[in-house]
Amino acid sequence: MGGVACRLLLEAASLDEEHRQRLSEYMAAGVEVKVADSLPMKLALFDGQHGLIALLDRSSPVLCGPP
Repeated sequence: MGGVACRLLLEAASLDEEHRQRLSEYMAAGVEVKVADSLPMKLALFDGQHGLIALLDRSSPVLCGPP
């Protein structure tokens, strides 16, 4: 069995020292971690076909409620 690939893409401003330490532990366990200056929306992608976006995020460009 090949296992499951786990990748994280995080916004730099959201990381404090405790989170950075935890990410180091994740990386040591084989998780691919990348940090970007900013991201346009929150997204959790589970495989090549299904994803989940946070519709309650006010910064999201996705229209998620009545006008």
